[in-house]
Amino acid sequence: GGGADDMIVRAADHLGLWTGGGSIKAVNITNLGDVGIGGASGTPLTPTAKLDVDGDARIRGLTASSSDNIVVAEDNGDLRIRPASELAGAQGPQGEQGPAGDDGAQGPQGDAGADAPCTPCADVANGAVDLTCLILGENIPTNYPETQAAALVIVNTLLISTNICEDTCDIGAEINAAIDAKLNP
Repeated sequence: GGGADDMIVRAADHLGLWTGGGSIKAVNITNLGDVGIGGASGTPLTPTAKLDVDGDARIRGLTASSSDNIVVAEDNGDLRIRPASELAGAQGPQGEQGPAGDDGAQGPQGDAGADAPCTPCADVANGAVDLTCLILGENIPTNYPETQAAALVIVNTLLISTNICEDTCDIGAEINAAIDAKLNP
């Protein structure tokens, strides 16, 4: 800027408002095509870009539709006003998956299963007496105490895995009834 080929446009002061009178150097177009507008009184602005304005600038064709607007340069270089909401950035790519979390707490206990089939108290006693007779073989006892003692040992073993139907079972009375049926047919 400022070379012999620069063109300076002067503005005349017809009303004598500028100090120093005469004219002011208002626009400076350099031999490189850069335009400077404004500058101190009497001194032309030497532009440092294609358009360099010392002071406010206005482009009257850019009328804002709301207070939340941004001036943007389109691909072809035109200046346009766009609402700021249109210029929100696109979502970036998803980040990689983080490490697996700790195992969760144990879940609640499931519903109870169906009850096992029950066995009548008398059937348990009969089974014990029958087993006793089989174990004793040919020496079947003929009195209550011997048969009862053997049957009670067996029934106590059977009760561990037997689900007796009745809430109360007098196993001794049931064994006595089973023994009576075996010894006195």
